[in-house]
Amino acid sequence: MAFSLRPVSVIAVVGLPGAGKTTFCEKITKENNLGMNIVHFCFDTLFPWSNESNYKENRNRFLDLVESSVLNSREKTLILVDDNNYYQSMRYKIIQLCRKVGISFGILYFPLTLEKCLIRNHKRQENRLPEDVIKRMFSSLETPLKCFHFIEGTEIEKVLEYFEDTFKNPLTQIELTERAPMTQSQIHIYDLHLRKLISARMKDIKGDKKLEAEKLNRRRKTILENLRNLKMTLDNLEDLTLLFEN
Repeated sequence: MAFSLRPVSVIAVVGLPGAGKTTFCEKITKENNLGMNIVHFCFDTLFPWSNESNYKENRNRFLDLVESSVLNSREKTLILVDDNNYYQSMRYKIIQLCRKVGISFGILYFPLTLEKCLIRNHKRQENRLPEDVIKRMFSSLETPLKCFHFIEGTEIEKVLEYFEDTFKNPLTQIELTERAPMTQSQIHIYDLHLRKLISARMKDIKGDKKLEAEKLNRRRKTILENLRNLKMTLDNLEDLTLLFEN
């Protein structure tokens, strides 16, 4: 369905447990000064922590709820997907949903320190996670490159402007189909494209270029490994760019 009939923007909310994601989303949803519908999906509220054995199943159910909301939205709607979303592959599944129906996508990232997140998690009355789980998330966090960084003290108006701007650039609608394993030549083409993206990004780096290059190359290798193992699929280089940046 064309974007003009479905003015929806899905925001992946990224950050460790205790970073302030849910508090912020609840505030935005309650006050709602945007003149549009706001739907807030909080993974921890819908699927309270018990253990990690059923996480994958619950995550799929969670994304099904988000997709149902997208498909049933008829007015201008902002959907906040409030989960940790610490892997690129987690965020890419949301991107694929947006691509499937031709709607907008954005990322709101809460870069609070591990120490503060652990303290806040300890103070929680509900949905408190084991510390080792949060530490593992921190060590595995794949920071999005293209996003809005919400630092404590950030003016709410700036975040609202970001939300509004996402509606201006809906993702190109594309039909998603099952994919066969990628050939070595396809992997090579994607590898070259990723190296070009890294090269372009390195030109803008002002700080420690060696550290940033190592981080970006780890990102490149993870993407290629996931593609080889069919943990994610791509339709074109535009999708690869979206995956790399988000």
